[in-house]
Amino acid sequence: MKHPHSSSINYLLFSLILSVLFASTAGRAQSASDQKSSSSANHDPAFIGEAGIGAITNYQVAVRQDLVQGKYEKLEKLAAELRRTKARFPGGAWKLNKFYQGLSRPTEGKSSEQEWITHLPHLQKWVAAYPKSITARVALGSAYTEYAWSARGSGYSDTVSEEGWRLYRERLVMARKTLEDARQLPEKCPHWYAAMETIAMGQAWEREDFEKVFEEAIAFEPQYHYLYTHKANYLLPRWHGEPGDVEKFADEMAARQGSEFGPILYFLIVEEVAPRYKSKLFSETTFSWSRTKSGFQDLEKQFGMSAVHLNAFCRIAGWAGDRKTAVEMLDRISDRWDPAEWGTQKNFDDFKAWAKMSSLNYRLRQYWMVLPLVMAFVALMSYRITKRWLKQN
Repeated sequence: MKHPHSSSINYLLFSLILSVLFASTAGRAQSASDQKSSSSANHDPAFIGEAGIGAITNYQVAVRQDLVQGKYEKLEKLAAELRRTKARFPGGAWKLNKFYQGLSRPTEGKSSEQEWITHLPHLQKWVAAYPKSITARVALGSAYTEYAWSARGSGYSDTVSEEGWRLYRERLVMARKTLEDARQLPEKCPHWYAAMETIAMGQAWEREDFEKVFEEAIAFEPQYHYLYTHKANYLLPRWHGEPGDVEKFADEMAARQGSEFGPILYFLIVEEVAPRYKSKLFSETTFSWSRTKSGFQDLEKQFGMSAVHLNAFCRIAGWAGDRKTAVEMLDRISDRWDPAEWGTQKNFDDFKAWAKMSSLNYRLRQYWMVLPLVMAFVALMSYRITKRWLKQN
């Protein structure tokens, strides 16, 4: 005789089995979707060729190698071409700026005193061989500035030793003298102004004197955006500004540059100062997240995208608390995180967990392989309990 509850029990078992099969199928479908997303990310132009991680570093290393090998004429021609064409990397970075960065340091990252002692004579020989070269003198002046900062360090003033301060000031004087000599030459270079701005910040120039250099600089080359980001650093409360000065400056410059370059410039200024504020970027300042995001989008439309900007913007989205945008950027980044931005794999993974684990959907996707096993176990236990109950009844 058929048990009165058997049809209900069979229905329960059938439903559990279907659930297990559905979960397994959904998991496989999601896995395929994730693989497809990863495959799409692999073709993101932000990580291809000159846009990719390490592309700028490789460029700077090649320029530095030419210096070490005494290929001064090659460097002269390259700098002249970069000034003439205003060539950029994807994402808008000026190749001229990266050219000087490669020449101004002995190595990528922190350099030893011995490396500096070896590096500086290469630049001095270039100046001696080409005394009328604006490029050689700007490169040497920039190197003296970097050499000064190597003595000071990047910490707050109370962390600098007396000897560190002495060397810092002494080397900045050498840098300024080199650039002032270069100013007498007939040819001009936009990076001369950027280098002088860094010296002005280090020597604590009066605001009026800084403004004179800045206004002359942007009149000469208004789109050399390092002129603006250097001034943004000068205006930080940590240096020579007051709270609100950087935000006001970003607003004024964005309006001054108009709708084509203004929003991009706003984003670049925020990107520059963001690491100084981190998670307090939008709570301790009046910077606008919506304007920052819009500027990033305009930059990609006008100059394409680079891995550097993509990683930086992803992190800024996190500081803004915008998980949706952060996840979109993480999907584009995939596993191609930028060490210069994140520092360590753990920092990147922790950020990814924060951004994605907030979503119930993501949590379910992460554990889709476990779900069928749990449901199968529940089905088996239900079957055994039901079977025992039937025997007893």
